[in-house]
Amino acid sequence: MDPSCAFDRVAVVGTGGYGWHFLCALLATKRLHVRAVTSTTDTQSSLIKQSGLVKQKHTDKQKRIAKLRELGAEIVEYDDPASEAFAAAFSDIHTVVSAVGLSGVTSQIAMIDGALAAGVRWFIPSEYG
Repeated sequence: MDPSCAFDRVAVVGTGGYGWHFLCALLATKRLHVRAVTSTTDTQSSLIKQSGLVKQKHTDKQKRIAKLRELGAEIVEYDDPASEAFAAAFSDIHTVVSAVGLSGVTSQIAMIDGALAAGVRWFIPSEYG
């Protein structure tokens, strides 16, 4: 296999829902460098009005991040979903998998721009059509 085409460095944007399952499956291979890219805030929290639920979601996210670190994932957090932040998060990455929920779909444009700037070869969006 041509080393320049090696699929060995992958980033997954989103650590909940499908992102969690993608990350766990990729980490289980023990053959890939896996980077979990996540926002510093839980974007779903802004959609939930009851403060008790927001606190629970935040706690769950912190636990997921800790578990991903334990499993060997590199964690990269961003504050602002801008292409510059994604370009930095995607440095040295071959493939990006977007696993953002509905609230993060519009940020995929910035993700794609950041992936292009970082030289990412493959970008897999979370939504089609």
